[in-house]
Amino acid sequence: MKKKIIYIIILTALVSSLITVFVYWLINQPKVNCSNNKIIGNGDIKYEIKEITYNIPSFSLSTQGLYFSPIIKETIENLQTYEILADTSDDIYIYHNSYKGIKVKDIIELLGYNDYNKIIFKSNNGLQVTYLREDITDDIFFVFEKDDIKYPKDKEVNLLNPLLSSSYNINNIKTIYFE
Repeated sequence: MKKKIIYIIILTALVSSLITVFVYWLINQPKVNCSNNKIIGNGDIKYEIKEITYNIPSFSLSTQGLYFSPIIKETIENLQTYEILADTSDDIYIYHNSYKGIKVKDIIELLGYNDYNKIIFKSNNGLQVTYLREDITDDIFFVFEKDDIKYPKDKEVNLLNPLLSSSYNINNIKTIYFE
């Protein structure tokens, strides 16, 4: 009887140790770039911006709150456009993609929208992301194309912030709410 209890205790300790080692190993795995299965590293997010000449597709974004003028291609087509080469993360994997777009900060400055405390970007499918005024930096973009494929007409403008988790990058932006 005593031998049986000792074996059970030893077996329980062994199984517990194996589970602990496996969980530690699983948590500390390097993230994998899904586009080519190349190991990037443990959460190192990198991006590069290049000024390019790019013909922005036709689009329309409505503004609400403090401002009520639509943002359309003709309003912003003379702004500098960029190619953004970014390693973005969904907190599980890192994806390497190329985007084409415009800095949100440049659009806001062009339109003279200065009297707001925060901006809420809303998509057609109900998702929204809120940024405080001081968080609108040169790292936030409206993008119209990903990996040389233009977004379809019903999802033409997306929000990209390569420094944050992909949960702050939303597709199909239709309304920008200024408070």
